Amino acid sequence: MKKILIIVLCLCFSFGLVGCKTSKVSTPEACDLATYKKYALPLMQELSDIVDKTDMSDASSRKAAKSSLQYLLFNINQVKCKNDFPLKHETLEYSVRHLIDAIDYADKGDYDEATLSINKATLNIENFLDWSVDVD
Repeated sequence: MKKILIIVLCLCFSFGLVGCKTSKVSTPEACDLATYKKYALPLMQELSDIVDKTDMSDASSRKAAKSSLQYLLFNINQVKCKNDFPLKHETLEYSVRHLIDAIDYADKGDYDEATLSINKATLNIENFLDWSVDVD
């Protein structure tokens, strides 16, 4: 009888400890411009780093850059609050897409189209970094 009572008390005590877990209360981040910038700006910096490392005249450099840009594009499409700032987000996305196009044109030897795509990417980058537009 004492053994059963001890086992029951041990079980009750064990269940009591399991039930005492502290739960973390987290408040979700608001999807405002500050939140979007918090997640998008590091990706733009990553884009800048890729561009700095890329030699468009070198096929292996272009190949590595294209792979990095495709991965970056995947991450860009996962950015928090992207749906709340669709124009700004599209500008970020197309900055990368135009650079991928430029690499594809350079791989084909069409340097005029590659230059045009680089110019489009540059305009998108400048527009993305202007936080007074496309945020409504």
